[in-house]
Amino acid sequence: MATDTEDLNLYFYNPSTALAVVFSVLYFLLTLYHFHISILYARKQPIKHRYTIPLFVAALISTAGWSVRIASIKNKSSIPLYATSASYVVISPIFVCATLYLLLTRLIRSSLPEGPAQVFFHIPPRWLGRMFITSDIFSFLTQCSGSGIASSGNWEGNLKDVGTNVLLVGLALQLATFSTFLLVLGRVVRRVDRSRDIGFDPRVKKVILGVWIAGFFVQTRSIYRVVEFGLGIDGYPFRNEWCLYVLEAAPMFIAIAVLGWYSPVKLMQQKAQTEITMERTGITGRGKTVATSERGTV
Repeated sequence: MATDTEDLNLYFYNPSTALAVVFSVLYFLLTLYHFHISILYARKQPIKHRYTIPLFVAALISTAGWSVRIASIKNKSSIPLYATSASYVVISPIFVCATLYLLLTRLIRSSLPEGPAQVFFHIPPRWLGRMFITSDIFSFLTQCSGSGIASSGNWEGNLKDVGTNVLLVGLALQLATFSTFLLVLGRVVRRVDRSRDIGFDPRVKKVILGVWIAGFFVQTRSIYRVVEFGLGIDGYPFRNEWCLYVLEAAPMFIAIAVLGWYSPVKLMQQKAQTEITMERTGITGRGKTVATSERGTV
């Protein structure tokens, strides 16, 4: 039996307040942890690892997105609340990708000797990171534009279709960029493993393990979003809430949590400090080159 309330419901299902509360709390805890590790702890260290700050931003935006969703569920006819929640949740993973792209350049510099060994696809690490970040920013702006266009038309009519298509382009670009990142990361790992004289520091291996795990869940989420917006509002993902939590909320929570557990701030800080100590005590070689490259900031 249709009612006026149902007619004004912006959701295609009966959304769960409990799940929105649970993920609001979980992401809030991640926000507190990454604020501690990426800002409070990192600022006291002699070697700066500022590239993890976007993880804090991602957790913060996700917390806001799921918190606003609670208010949106209580007022299902509010387009601003619905659009704000949806936009925050979609955009926040971009900041996770930013940390991974910047971390990739650090891994290349710290694990491979200077020169041709650090070049991939004829691109040096500094420009490789810049290219990924530039694509990430463009993806961010495209997704924001798409969300803005759709919401300006109250997520109805032609503006909704145009905005959704623009948002889909941004998501597809993000997926393509991240797929390329995983390809380059695989080649970095293979190049280091094939060298008998290099090999990964055990602490760096832990960081890379965290990156692979996080990368899997980020990629899973990205594929889901492209499929979701590709199928449109009549597709299965849009009309079943479990898809949002199983393929968006949970994967991104795991990704951000894993990058906190295998924190580059702590592990690579320990590695760099060890190498600086080796250099000061007169031990030279690869450690000296790495220590020098790690002193810079992002």
